[in-house]
Order: sequence, then C-alpha cells, then structure tokens
Amino acid sequence: WSREKVIQSCVFSTFARNRARCQPARSQQVQTFTPADHTAAYRHMLELVFGAVIKQGRVLAAFNFPFSLPQEAISAIGGWQPYWQYLATHMLETADDDNITPYKIAADLNQQLSGRAEPFWGCPKDETSSTLSAIYRQSNAETQRIIDQQAELVSPFKMHAADAVGEAMITGIPYLWRLREALPTAVWPFEKPTQETRLVLTEYTKPAKSKTTSTDFAKHLVENIDAYFMQPVPPQAADEGWIPGQIWKETTADED
Repeated sequence: WSREKVIQSCVFSTFARNRARCQPARSQQVQTFTPADHTAAYRHMLELVFGAVIKQGRVLAAFNFPFSLPQEAISAIGGWQPYWQYLATHMLETADDDNITPYKIAADLNQQLSGRAEPFWGCPKDETSSTLSAIYRQSNAETQRIIDQQAELVSPFKMHAADAVGEAMITGIPYLWRLREALPTAVWPFEKPTQETRLVLTEYTKPAKSKTTSTDFAKHLVENIDAYFMQPVPPQAADEGWIPGQIWKETTADED
C-alpha cells in the first residue's frame, strides 16, 4: 500500500451522538454531514466509500475511536473479531429495541468480564446498574492499551462525560463490521492488505489535548503512508490495535 495507490483517504469521525464527517485527504475542504440517526450516517459512509473505491480502486478510512480493548479484556472476549461481531450482533440486530444502548452493551460486557461494574465505566444516571457505574471505580483491571499509555489517550472503557471514547467505539464498530462484510477489507493492524483489498480501516484516536485536526491527520497520513504502515508495532498490537504513525517506544525491565 503505497501513497501512489491510496489516492483518497477518508477520515470519518465518531458515530456517537449522530455525527459523521468525511475529510478527503488531498483537499483542505472539510465536508461535514449531520445525519438523522446512525443508519443515515452509515448510508452516507457507504456512498462515500463505494464512490471512492469505484473512482480510485482503493481507499483508506480512519476512525477516531478505539478498535479494541486492553489485552486482558480483549483476550477474555476471544480477540478483536469476536468482539466486533458481538457488538454488531447486539447493536445492529436489536436496533429496533429502544432498550438497547451502548451503555447496556457495556454493562453486559462488564457482567461477562468481571461480574461487577468494571472495566467499563461512565453513563447517564438513568443507565446505571449493578454492572455499570456513572463514575470510575478503582480496580485492578487494565484500563489502557499500550497505545493509550504511550499516546496519552483516554481509556476505551470510558463511556461517558468529557473525552469519552467508549460510547463511540461500541456504536461505531458494528457499522465497520458490516462494511467489512460488504467489501474486501483489511482492518489494520490486525489484518494485512492484499492485492484484492479495496478498503483498509484504521483508527486515528488522538490525545484529548492534541491540537491536531482531522485535516492535518489525513494530510500527514497520506504523505507518509509508506513509513507509517511499515513502522514496527508492539506484539500486543495484534490484539489491542495501534495508530499509524505512532512510533513504538519499546521499554525494558531496567528502564521501568
């Protein structure tokens, strides 16, 4: 996947709160779209992606929510694919059930992972339960991936309030799973693109305090795509995910 082959990079923002955005990487013009609901957002995304694939042949799409969980949790679930499929099944196949919300899914996952209100946390008061708390409770569970620690990102388990990314993750991943079924797709870094690949999905979650815009990210991603995707990533990235362009700062026991 060289820069010459990836002509257009679409950068989409979160599905949370019914927002969607597309940024053509080689343009300074940001196109925004405010859909009526998540279904409308997905349809708009399909139009953008399929249109770009038809025109350019291959597309790189980046999303600003985590693609996975810390290794302890994602291993307990069975890996990123079972996790994505679980979210797709429970979020999309029960879309007509008004009682199914990202917070209900988080509570169900907590029940499976710990039987308590962890590791996911944060929700509106009317969504609290024995397995989901409105506030963070100290626990021994891993709350951050390696990339979260290194890049100073918010924990994927944070579901609500300022800088939360968990709601967007649980809401957005099911639509990426559906998109993956519609096109020859590789989810980076879990899967390597092949000649048949028409769409590469990656995350670009950025630090909460970062001033980097989606436009800047898209521009730098395309300009440095060869280097970004060839950089070494930690072994845990095969389970936890990674962000292209983020240099792995390997540490040793002596340094710790």
